[in-house]
Amino acid sequence: MRHDATEWAEVEFGGAPGLEKRLWDRLVSTAAALAARPSGSVPDRFAWAELKAAYRLIDRAAADPEAIQAVHRARTGDRLVERGGRAGARLAAGDAVSDRGRHRVG
Repeated sequence: MRHDATEWAEVEFGGAPGLEKRLWDRLVSTAAALAARPSGSVPDRFAWAELKAAYRLIDRAAADPEAIQAVHRARTGDRLVERGGRAGARLAAGDAVSDRGRHRVG
């Protein structure tokens, strides 16, 4: 796993509320592994022990998933502002494969 992926995950999820240290460490290692190997299914990206730990994190996280996501969304918003965006701007994610050839109105 790349060292910079671990550093990113530590910064990205630092301050995630409601996680004991063991679960926070697991969150950081799982996020870093996903960042270091961004393509493929979750089982394709992990060795068996890592996969089991990732699923355990998802299943047992003591924190509210919305709170963990809120930390990530806040960091993403900060990066948008740092790159010249305006505070409160929205980031729209899309899936080019499923949206290809479709036009949506409103």
